Amino acid sequence: YLAEGHYRSAARTYFQAMPYSSSLQQRRSYFLLGVKALQSGNLWPDAMTAAQTYAGVLLQDPSILEFLARLALSANRPDLAQHYVSLLLQQRISTPATGAVHEVAALSKFVFSARPELVVLRQAQHERIKTDR
Repeated sequence: YLAEGHYRSAARTYFQAMPYSSSLQQRRSYFLLGVKALQSGNLWPDAMTAAQTYAGVLLQDPSILEFLARLALSANRPDLAQHYVSLLLQQRISTPATGAVHEVAALSKFVFSARPELVVLRQAQHERIKTDR
């Protein structure tokens, strides 16, 4: 389907295979392939709708949440990106792991990437703090 430019058909095939997956990893793979098929066809609204429709239990996976946040930013949907980052932060806060502080700091840079001028400002502030110590 993809070689012929049938992005929606390819995505639909992957999404229809999800319930028949034998493992969560396989379900995750079909989900990502389906969303990426729509993304490759530059069908951003469809990709975001499909992501919201088919994610389900995959929203417990931090890598899926990060992927969806980046996808939302690419689709010019900072509201959805904020939602996915918020879910990711809730997961990180409720289950702190080694290096959690560094992960939250990295996520805060990611959140600001929706507005490039804030990234530059944030980096400048970070550099100033490092030199003040």
